[in-house]
Amino acid sequence: MSSTPKRPYLIRALHQWIEDNNNTPYMLIDANYPGVEVPAEHVKKGQIVLNFSSSATGNLQIDNDFVVFEARFGGVSRRLFLPMGSITAVFAKETSDGMMFEKEDFGETTQSQTSVDETQPNGSVTRTHSAFKVIK
Repeated sequence: MSSTPKRPYLIRALHQWIEDNNNTPYMLIDANYPGVEVPAEHVKKGQIVLNFSSSATGNLQIDNDFVVFEARFGGVSRRLFLPMGSITAVFAKETSDGMMFEKEDFGETTQSQTSVDETQPNGSVTRTHSAFKVIK
């Protein structure tokens, strides 16, 4: 029997630990990974570094299959979608303490295959989900 991937649990723990130590959590993303939705104009050499601190993001959701949040780029709010396999490192901006991740098979996760909480203008949360998920 195989266990579930460790990466989502480690990302949640690192995020909390980095913020608890008054540092800024950053992620290194493989922008070429299937399903990644980030502003292409900020991608350099196939990668993008993202601040995912509580103060820099809106509606941050770290799920077992993906990370999704809203962030501002040049004053424009953008929704980012990061399949778990696209996250190659999490680290503190100020100290570089963190962790790099080795390649791990998560299957191909796209936003249309996931369940995402969406906050409505009235403050209520709506969960959207599909009927299936691709598993390799």
